[in-house]
Amino acid sequence: TGASAGNACASFSCRYVFSESTTSMPALPNVLKRSSSSSDEVISAGDAYYLAPGHVGVSNEPGSEIVQFSPAEELKKTSDVIMKNMQAVQGG
Repeated sequence: TGASAGNACASFSCRYVFSESTTSMPALPNVLKRSSSSSDEVISAGDAYYLAPGHVGVSNEPGSEIVQFSPAEELKKTSDVIMKNMQAVQGG
């Protein structure tokens, strides 16, 4: 399985935010949610952060530049689950 119960990511991830978009009106924050029970954290340009397996997602402002380092095999499993879920929502 690529994602655990509740569609949490099965892989760890290390990320760095290079820049945030300044073109969105109004600007939407980059929001980090470490688990389904945690509160939201706002991340900004210059922030580096670690996500343990089981994190539930990050919403990124369109146009933001973020680099992510994750184990390829685990990340692919999670990406496959995300694609399957998106296709189900779209009726495919």
